[in-house]
Order: sequence, then C-alpha cells, then structure tokens
Amino acid sequence: MSVRRLSPNQPASFAFSAATLKQAKAWMATFPAGKQQSAVVPVLWLVQKQEGWICEPAIRAVAELLGMP
Repeated sequence: MSVRRLSPNQPASFAFSAATLKQAKAWMATFPAGKQQSAVVPVLWLVQKQEGWICEPAIRAVAELLGMP
C-alpha cells in the first residue's frame, strides 16, 4: 500500500469563491442538523473543482466550515 503525503509546495492561504461557498452551504443543508460534517466529500470535490487540487489551507478551510477538527 502506498502512502500519500501533502505536497511540500503549499499556497499560503485559500479562500472559497462565492459560487463554491454557496454550493458548499447547499450541500450542507441536505444533511440533518448536526450532521453537516457528512458533506465533507462533496465540499472537497467543490474545492478541487475550484482550484484544480486540494491544498492544505483548503483542507483547513473545509474543516473550519464543517466544524471538524
């Protein structure tokens, strides 16, 4: 089994575009109250669609949006 690591070349920050944030909140709204963390995969997909890849600052932004550690 291979181990995947984050690229050592990371941007300094990440910001959701208005459209991506709107779509992320729409995905979050499809889950029952308190279960918004279940939207993690669709939201990460939206980030990848926006940026072309998922960088560490984006992972942290998604975690913050969803209230995840």
